[in-house]
Amino acid sequence: MNPQDGDIFGMWRETFRTLLCDQISSTDESVLDEPVMRFTMILLAYQHAWVQDIEYREP
Repeated sequence: MNPQDGDIFGMWRETFRTLLCDQISSTDESVLDEPVMRFTMILLAYQHAWVQDIEYREP
């Protein structure tokens, strides 16, 4: 993980990307169960919308 300093969303993004890649490449379906996957996708969607909102508001 190599997020920018103080970038909590960057850390989340890298963590979830790692988890999702592990899930995709793993034959063991217990790596992430469905509720965790749904929660992850909700957080990623929220983070994306939040970043878009911040970028839009900046002059």
